[in-house]
Amino acid sequence: MILPDCDVFDDSLVLSYKENIELITKLIEEGPQYLDKFVDEQKKKDSAVAKYIRRLRKRLERQAESIRSERKKGYMQKLRALQKNREARMKQTQTEMLKLTDEQKLLQDRLNEILENALLGDDFVKLVIDSPLDLEEEEQGLMKRILAGIIRFFMRIGGAIKRFFIWLSRKLRRAKPLAEEEQELKRPKLLFSFPAIAGNLDDIDSKFGNALFTSPNLRSEMEKDMLKKKRFRRSRLSWRKRFKKTKYVEDAKRAFYDRLEKKMKKKVEKVKAKQKALSEKAKDLKVQEKHVNAETKEEEKRLKAQRKREEEQIRKQLSSVPKEKAKSKVTEKLEYSGYITRKEGELNITSQLVDRFADIVFSAEISNLPMAYHAIYGASDVEGIYERGRLRMIDEISRMDIVESMVNARIRHPYDTHIYEDDVITYRDKRGANNHVILMFDKSGSMDENDRIQAAKKAVLALYKAVKERNPRNIVDLVAFDTKVEVMDLLEVWKSEAKGFTNTGEAIKTARTLLQESSADRKLVYLITDGLPEAYTENEEVFAGDTDKSLNYAISQAKELSYVQDVHLTMVLLEAKEKIYLDAAQRIVSASNGKAVIVEPQELAAEMIMDFVAL
Repeated sequence: MILPDCDVFDDSLVLSYKENIELITKLIEEGPQYLDKFVDEQKKKDSAVAKYIRRLRKRLERQAESIRSERKKGYMQKLRALQKNREARMKQTQTEMLKLTDEQKLLQDRLNEILENALLGDDFVKLVIDSPLDLEEEEQGLMKRILAGIIRFFMRIGGAIKRFFIWLSRKLRRAKPLAEEEQELKRPKLLFSFPAIAGNLDDIDSKFGNALFTSPNLRSEMEKDMLKKKRFRRSRLSWRKRFKKTKYVEDAKRAFYDRLEKKMKKKVEKVKAKQKALSEKAKDLKVQEKHVNAETKEEEKRLKAQRKREEEQIRKQLSSVPKEKAKSKVTEKLEYSGYITRKEGELNITSQLVDRFADIVFSAEISNLPMAYHAIYGASDVEGIYERGRLRMIDEISRMDIVESMVNARIRHPYDTHIYEDDVITYRDKRGANNHVILMFDKSGSMDENDRIQAAKKAVLALYKAVKERNPRNIVDLVAFDTKVEVMDLLEVWKSEAKGFTNTGEAIKTARTLLQESSADRKLVYLITDGLPEAYTENEEVFAGDTDKSLNYAISQAKELSYVQDVHLTMVLLEAKEKIYLDAAQRIVSASNGKAVIVEPQELAAEMIMDFVAL
């Protein structure tokens, strides 16, 4: 519920007399479910319900406008907060992106420095750089120098011969790749790709030989690397070290560069791994940025959808709430009046509603009768004697007891200042003769044709009111019969449905039982039916289908009825098209010194009222 509760809406809904009559009549005919239809129908008219709905709708529209304004304000605040949060998150993401970019750039810029520091920080590189440029020849013995010179001479001659044969084999296309020790010594490409290191390599090249022979640690480590490659045995390595120093130095330098390259590769890989991690983090930030945008758009979409739903709810409530409130108000009035009851959430009509409907039917029938009957119901047989009672006919409003009516209204609905039709207490003339009237109607299956059952029920209600209006002390019993017989109240009469067979004899027997102990001045029996007796009772068991036995049973019971003092039977035939129906009725009423009349369903109520008045 978006709109505020309108219980504080103190404008009353007062139905006119005509609207009340229409509502009560339709409730009787269609049941409590008619309330929705009643409100819909009244909305289209210039009625009390329509005016109530218009007033309530205007009030709700003002409230709705206020609510819309508040909701819009809240919606805009949420949107601004959402945008602000998005901007803050985007700013934070962009700051982190810039920081990552700076770190990547700084890492790239510092790569040369990192590699140079790693190179110069190597213990063996330090040994090489810190070593002297040349060995002093004087430090060697004379014989050793002579021997070394001789050996170098012969080795050069052997080398020249070897190179000649290699050249010759190439010419003869049988050349073999140069042995590794004969290949040109090349510096690692990785080291040369960094200018800061390349300058240091020249210094390493120039000092490596001296460092190799002056540093046992360097020499030991390089020899280990050379032996691992299985190029030499230790004896051959010793021979080279002593007599082929240049090749020995080249082999050692090659091993030294391999070691440096591996170390530099690890440093480069470490830097690249860090760069890759920074790149992955940058990707994550971009994904996060997209997620923030998508999340913001989704939240904006949700807020818009929510606002649309709320607006739709307001629109529906502006349409439905006034109608529901009007229905609730009408229902409340009906409950105050005792016309409907609520049981387990379901509304049901009451005997009081049927009684009020009987007033309406009676009033309508009287208004259509000749003026003589108006005069009869307006005259008093006993002058100056009155009794107080609830309003039955609108004509009685002139004899309203104002004080009692106001007290009754205050008790029934203390928070409503209006006096309704059901609150009115009137003075009513007491009538003369005391009557005991039995109103019996056929509710067998055939009565369902042409709505004869409805006509019979309305006639019973109208005559019930005619009898009571004539003298409130009159006794009225209501009896319905089909295969079985039931004594009913007003509500049960109206709820009766057509079914079964016509047990006329048992109905007359019931009337006799009700009248035997009656002390009324007059005893009147009205029996409404549409056909022949079809069932009879024998030894308290009901039989159907034998019309002759059924008719004889009805005649015998009519005869028994005639023994009741001051009794009069009137048998009313509805739509008796065949002579056999009238003949059967005549035989029944003759047995009880009564009479039979034939009427059409639409004329039934009026005929019965006139017949009662004429007696």
